[in-house]
Amino acid sequence: MVASGSTESLDLVDDHDRSIGRVERAAVHGDPSLQHRAVHVLVRNGRGELFLQRRSSTKDIAPGL
Repeated sequence: MVASGSTESLDLVDDHDRSIGRVERAAVHGDPSLQHRAVHVLVRNGRGELFLQRRSSTKDIAPGL
């Protein structure tokens, strides 16, 4: 979690996932040419049902989705 008043920075990566710098989150999300790492976790139960978590309403992209 980022402290109030501070900005989150993310690693920029090239096409081979090599770190090439850091930039503020808003800049990465505002420029589709900038690449950063992301993680997605899929959780299924024994019946094959997929668990979905609602995104925070404070997210800058797709809040509450």
